Amino acid sequence: MFQFKTKNIPRIDPKSFNPPLLAELRKFSKTLDAELNKTTKTWQGDKPKFESQISLTSKEARVTPVATGSEHGWHKWMWLNWGTRVRYAIMTRDFKAKTQPGVVGSTRGRGGLAFIDVNNPQPGIEPRDWSKIILKRLRPKFNAAMRAALVKGAAKSTRE
Repeated sequence: MFQFKTKNIPRIDPKSFNPPLLAELRKFSKTLDAELNKTTKTWQGDKPKFESQISLTSKEARVTPVATGSEHGWHKWMWLNWGTRVRYAIMTRDFKAKTQPGVVGSTRGRGGLAFIDVNNPQPGIEPRDWSKIILKRLRPKFNAAMRAALVKGAAKSTRE
C-alpha cells in the first residue's frame, strides 16, 4: 500500500475575500457615480442623480448604477443617452445643446424649449451614448480593482 500524507495544508477561508472586495466595490461605485453625474452637471430643473448600489455574493461582485430624482429627469437622461427617432420639442432659435454625442460631460448651452408640437415631429435626438462610453472607459479599471482585491483576499485567506 502506498500512502501520502501532508502536514499543515493551508485551507482557504472564503470570507477573507469579502473585506477587500467590498472596499474596492465602494470605491469604484463612487468613481462610476462621478462619471455619470458629469453628464447632468449643468442641467437645470429635473435631472437624475446617480447613486450606485453594490452587491457581493460568492460568485459575483457587482456595481449597479441607480438614478434617483424625478421620473422626468430620468427620462430626459435616457432620451439623450439612447437617442430618439423623433422629437416633438420645438426649441428657441438661439438653442445650443448642453451635451454632445460621444462626450461625457455637460456645458452651459443656451436657449431652451419654446413649445411642444405633437403634430409637427422633428428629427430625433442623436444618442450621446454615455452609458457605452463610460462602460468602455471604466471596465478595465473595474477588472483591475477586482483582481487586486482578490490578491489581497488570497494573502489573508489561508489559515493553518
